[in-house]
Amino acid sequence: MTISLHTCSPLQEIQSTFTKYFPGLKIDFIFHGNEDLVFSNAHHSSFLFTPVCELYPDCTEEQIVLKETMSTKEVELLFENAWHLPAKVYADVDGYWQKNSKTENQLLKEYISSSENISTVDF
Repeated sequence: MTISLHTCSPLQEIQSTFTKYFPGLKIDFIFHGNEDLVFSNAHHSSFLFTPVCELYPDCTEEQIVLKETMSTKEVELLFENAWHLPAKVYADVDGYWQKNSKTENQLLKEYISSSENISTVDF
């Protein structure tokens, strides 16, 4: 399975789509305050509902593709390199969201929803 995400998508939509297709994983965007974000009064919604292209108009890619063969660490690097987003992927381990060397090496395909028979999803 692959998921195509576009810069016109808000952060919240990216998060919910990711969790929908990879239950047991969640993606957060952990900002540290030194990012080169574009803030303006032109944003008509709250931060999580602002499209990526409004936060980072100079994204190197308009679209990124998540593949089931990627590790959670590779997903984080893809978001950072293509969209300048400080993504962190957490795995549900015994009811707690965790991120460690073991979860960083896990593949997305280990978390694909068994009810999903879609090979490509475009958002």
